[in-house]
Amino acid sequence: MLEYDENVDKYIEQPIEILGEVNNRKVIYIPDVYIIYKNGKEVIGEIK
Repeated sequence: MLEYDENVDKYIEQPIEILGEVNNRKVIYIPDVYIIYKNGKEVIGEIK
Protein backbone atom coordinates (compact mmCIF):
# COMPACT_ATOMS: atom_id res chain seq x y z
CA MET A 1 0.00 0.00 0.00
CA LEU A 2 2.89 2.37 0.68
CA GLU A 3 4.05 1.98 -2.91
CA TYR A 4 0.73 3.34 -4.18
CA ASP A 5 0.23 6.13 -1.61
CA GLU A 6 0.88 9.42 -3.40
CA ASN A 7 1.68 11.09 -0.05
CA VAL A 8 4.67 8.79 0.63
CA ASP A 9 8.06 10.12 -0.47
CA LYS A 10 9.93 6.93 0.48
CA TYR A 11 9.99 4.08 2.97
CA ILE A 12 12.65 1.77 4.36
CA GLU A 13 12.00 -1.76 5.62
CA GLN A 14 13.57 -2.77 8.97
CA PRO A 15 15.47 0.52 9.15
CA ILE A 16 17.12 0.48 12.59
CA GLU A 17 17.86 -1.55 15.70
CA ILE A 18 16.67 -0.10 18.99
CA LEU A 19 18.54 -1.38 22.03
CA GLY A 20 16.71 -1.61 25.33
CA GLU A 21 16.31 -3.49 28.55
CA VAL A 22 13.35 -5.51 29.84
CA ASN A 23 13.44 -7.16 33.26
CA ASN A 24 17.21 -6.55 33.50
CA ARG A 25 17.72 -8.31 30.17
CA LYS A 26 19.10 -6.61 27.07
CA VAL A 27 16.78 -6.73 24.05
CA ILE A 28 16.90 -5.56 20.45
CA TYR A 29 13.79 -4.24 18.73
CA ILE A 30 13.66 -3.80 14.96
CA PRO A 31 10.61 -1.89 13.67
CA ASP A 32 9.05 -3.04 10.41
CA VAL A 33 9.12 0.22 8.47
CA TYR A 34 10.28 3.84 8.45
CA ILE A 35 8.06 6.08 6.32
CA ILE A 36 8.87 9.58 5.09
CA TYR A 37 5.91 11.53 3.75
CA LYS A 38 6.11 14.33 1.19
CA ASN A 39 4.91 16.83 3.83
CA GLY A 40 7.98 16.02 5.96
CA LYS A 41 6.24 13.79 8.50
CA GLU A 42 8.28 10.73 9.54
CA VAL A 43 6.79 7.56 11.05
CA ILE A 44 8.31 4.39 12.49
CA GLY A 45 5.72 1.64 12.33
CA GLU A 46 4.71 -1.98 12.59
CA ILE A 47 2.81 -3.87 9.93
CA LYS A 48 0.18 -6.15 11.43
